[in-house]
Amino acid sequence: FALVYLCLPGLNCEMTSQLRGMQPTDSTLRTAPVNPVTTPTLTTFPVSKPDKFTGNPDLCRGFLLQCSVFFDNSPVGSDQAKISFVVSRLSEKALEWATASWPAFNGWTYERFLKEFKLVFDHPYEGKVSGELLTQLRQGPRSVVEYALEFRTLAASSGWNETALLVMFRHGLNPEVLNELASKDDGLSLDQLISLAIKLDPLMNSRRKKGSARGPRNISHPVRVPRDVEIPEPMVCESSRLSEEERQNRFSQQLCFFCGQPGHRIRDCRKRTSQNKA
Repeated sequence: FALVYLCLPGLNCEMTSQLRGMQPTDSTLRTAPVNPVTTPTLTTFPVSKPDKFTGNPDLCRGFLLQCSVFFDNSPVGSDQAKISFVVSRLSEKALEWATASWPAFNGWTYERFLKEFKLVFDHPYEGKVSGELLTQLRQGPRSVVEYALEFRTLAASSGWNETALLVMFRHGLNPEVLNELASKDDGLSLDQLISLAIKLDPLMNSRRKKGSARGPRNISHPVRVPRDVEIPEPMVCESSRLSEEERQNRFSQQLCFFCGQPGHRIRDCRKRTSQNKA
């Protein structure tokens, strides 16, 4: 026991020095780098203001959509600020309506303003009207891309199923496009059919340009002369020695090319017959 007691002070000193070496000093704490905590921030991108809305019903929904996108990416937050912004983007008939209705907008929510705005201006072609326009739609001189764009716009609000839309899309295409699609469109969906027609269109344009570059073929067609038009016989003209002016005069006056008298033709001319017999 005496030996253990004598060794304890040395052990205590050694443990104390080791603990002191493990503890950080004040200078270490001061120089240790501290990584700042970053919080994610919402990024916005510049959005153009909508074009001026004149009151055209066909453009109403697109205008309101652009306003909504602008609000989502701008600090415009209050209802009154949104109403003021929409009014600032109006012109012509739409601005006249807003000018007359402006006192009533005071205290309105933006939702109430939208409801009133749509009641006045949101009257696009829909339902039956869109269906009637689809039945009349034709490609004509336009490209398939332009035709397909108008077709999709009307189809979106027509309420027709895909089978009916497939029939109407084919019905409006030009015959040359239909001929190209004749053996290729079996079992295709509407989107696939439109994509295929758009791909074929430039190929057919290229063929037309090559054909026009070669020039039209010279095809001679026989000249048809009406039965009631009298053609002077060369021998008769030579024997009578008519001048060009006289021949034209007898032709216009419907006179006999042989004797120059009216009322009969050269084949019925008695003077000519008697001369031939002689």
